[in-house]
Amino acid sequence: GSLESECRHFIEVVKVYVGEWVCEPAIWGSWTHRGVLTSHASSRWISMEVDRFGLIMRETPQLPMSRAIRRYARSFAQMAAREPIYDVTCSNDDWDTRRRMAENAVKPELMARKKSSSFTLGGLSTYASISSSKSFFSEGSSQDNNGG
Repeated sequence: GSLESECRHFIEVVKVYVGEWVCEPAIWGSWTHRGVLTSHASSRWISMEVDRFGLIMRETPQLPMSRAIRRYARSFAQMAAREPIYDVTCSNDDWDTRRRMAENAVKPELMARKKSSSFTLGGLSTYASISSSKSFFSEGSSQDNNGG
C-alpha cells in the first residue's frame, strides 16, 4: 500500500510507500505541516513524540548513538538552510542524500569501534532500554471504508 501527500508546493500527489517516512523536519526543529496525508486503504504507522525524543537525547549525550544522531541533526539543519524541505522526501536524490548523511553521522562511532575492541556501540543496547522505558514511539492504524 501507499499513502498520498498533497501539498501546494508539488504539482502532483507524492506517493509514500512502505519503508518511507514523512514529517522528518519536525524531529529536528520547529515545523509546520503543509499538506494532507491520505490513505485510501488500511494503514499502519509509527509516530514519535518529538519532545520526549529530545529529552532522551539531552539525558544521554555520552552514548555513541546519541552523538551520531546529533551529527545527523546538524547535517539536516545545514541541508535545510541550503534547500527547501518538505513533509515528504520527494526523490531518489533526497533519499540518497539522507542515507549518506546517516552513514557519515555513524562513521566516527564505527571507526572508534574498529580501533578499540573494548569499545562497543553499547549505547545502542543502553539507548534501546532507555527508549523502551521512556517510550517516545506510538503506533496507530486506520481501517479502510470496508471495515478491513
